[in-house]
Amino acid sequence: MERRSLKHLATAAIIVGAVLALVNNIWVLAFTNLSGFSVPQIINPMSVTMMSIIPMLVAALAFFFLQRAGARGERLYYIGAVVLGLLSTWGSFTAPMPDGSATPLNFTLLSVPMHLTAIVAAVMIPRRTK
Repeated sequence: MERRSLKHLATAAIIVGAVLALVNNIWVLAFTNLSGFSVPQIINPMSVTMMSIIPMLVAALAFFFLQRAGARGERLYYIGAVVLGLLSTWGSFTAPMPDGSATPLNFTLLSVPMHLTAIVAAVMIPRRTK
């Protein structure tokens, strides 16, 4: 397995993260327009963009270190990306809203697809550097 440089992985993470941010921001606009759901103030284009790009940079760093273990490390990265991505949806079902109220169904319907697209994006990072 060819080792990828941190520079190439970071570049791929920024590109993948930017595409993910675009997709997630479009999803927020589409969902709110179609459902009439009023999103909490904490969910805005900047927060969606940052929370799309930063995790991809963390994923690139994780891959950089895991690739040292060869094919086994690469498999571990993919498994970890999927497992952590699926676990990240847990908060959409159980965590209270920032104001302490219960999570409404529409918030779950808004946030879970964004978490699932992040899994796909994280899997794409190593593939963009081959």
